[in-house]
Amino acid sequence: MARTVRYRYDLSRIYLELARSALMPVHVRKATPRYLQSKAGRSRRLQAAFASVSISVIYSYLTIESFVNYQLFQCWTNRHRDSQAATRFLDLLGDRATFEAYRKDKRVRELSERIKVLYRILGYPPVHASAPTLWMEFLELLETARHFLVHPLPDPLVVDERIGALMMENPAGLYSRVASDLLADMYRQSGARQPMWLKRNGLIQLLGIQVLTRRPVASPMREGP
Repeated sequence: MARTVRYRYDLSRIYLELARSALMPVHVRKATPRYLQSKAGRSRRLQAAFASVSISVIYSYLTIESFVNYQLFQCWTNRHRDSQAATRFLDLLGDRATFEAYRKDKRVRELSERIKVLYRILGYPPVHASAPTLWMEFLELLETARHFLVHPLPDPLVVDERIGALMMENPAGLYSRVASDLLADMYRQSGARQPMWLKRNGLIQLLGIQVLTRRPVASPMREGP
């Protein structure tokens, strides 16, 4: 009988390393200097640069959400133990048979509220009080990731304005740094040693985005009328 091999996926680490390395060089395949300076060449490089920024933003958000969800899951798993955290969990969220049953609970539906509840359960001072700048940066990430990139408005003027602000007004690596700083704060509050992947990649590294210059074969499916 074959032995079952199980692997453990560290989602938060994978997401953070993707977010950190997503701000990569943009390479243009087989491009002449004339093409690079043309409108088409500049447009493709700009869109590729936005692709790398959007990867960094989305995976920075997913880093935080996956980590917070796992910590809350551990609190739910241990909710019947004799501990202050278990008592606070039951007082705040109640006792439900499955962890998924909390999904629609308004107290933890939004990630920002979920973090506040987690800190209360664990007895940590709230982030907005102990690290207000970090909390404001996190809220900006939340707004950018969820309300713009995940649910983009179709108005071209809004899209252009938000993309311009996203790419021009924020320093490179801001969002992955916010994710790593927020996770580091949770490690610091717990007294646990921070893993090295919070500071630098040790598992994966993206090497770049390649911009294709040849026109792709037309697809029978298209958007719009």
